[in-house]
Amino acid sequence: AIGLTSYLIFKAPTGTNIFSQITPLTATDKREYLVNFSPDGRYIAFNRHLNIHKNQIWIKDLQLDQEYLLTKDIGIYQRAAWSPDGQQIAFASYHLKGEEQAKPECESLVLVSFPLAKIRPQSTKSILPCQQRDFDSISWVSNDEIVFIDSQSTEQDVRLLDITTGELTHLYKNTQQRIDSLAYSVRTGKIAIMQHDSLDINSLNLLDIESAEMRKINLNIPAVFAAKTHWPITWHPTQDKLLTSNDNTFFEIDLDGNFTAHPIAITQTLYYPVYHPDG
Repeated sequence: AIGLTSYLIFKAPTGTNIFSQITPLTATDKREYLVNFSPDGRYIAFNRHLNIHKNQIWIKDLQLDQEYLLTKDIGIYQRAAWSPDGQQIAFASYHLKGEEQAKPECESLVLVSFPLAKIRPQSTKSILPCQQRDFDSISWVSNDEIVFIDSQSTEQDVRLLDITTGELTHLYKNTQQRIDSLAYSVRTGKIAIMQHDSLDINSLNLLDIESAEMRKINLNIPAVFAAKTHWPITWHPTQDKLLTSNDNTFFEIDLDGNFTAHPIAITQTLYYPVYHPDG
């Protein structure tokens, strides 16, 4: 099963790659986006849009059909990421200089306790303060470590943060490439890093956190999508492949760089798809 921003799940019959069944997960008139499954697949975290500069993060229990408001305060929150034990949720939170400011100032990395949020909405806890930079593609490496893209001006670094000690470790930087997205696989211990160069040629790097070994993968993107440079990725939970999307098509990417297309018969654009933890 796959979740995506318009809150549908595309289910494939066992042993096939045909995404055929569409099931809505929410039923409001609000704009809802940036979905992510909890590690056990029981919950989804998602953003609910309020206005141009404001949203809140909600949790939905898919078994009980019950929603929880995660964030006590209205803000500008990015995609939520669950810790492997499902107890903590991390995300980036924009800071504004004023209530009506046209452009956010910068982002902080923040945490919220999920068990506490099931009792009442929670205030966020800052783990990396706002310092004129942006954070993206937050992934948990362990219950104490988070990997993410740290952007300052036109440069991006991949960094690892120990949320217990506050230690920040540099993992990867390429001044000739723009890093667009990353995803960490707990199963393989590898970070998949999607990037493109000044000619808009995309490539995929696999970085082993323990050995620091890097493998570059040239991508065989279908010709009609070759000019696209934004490919947000997530790992399959049990197989060596990645999931992404563009327009109304899901793509699975193998580790030889081949794209398998799964077009969906809908008019909406598909954004930031994720696999269900069961695959």
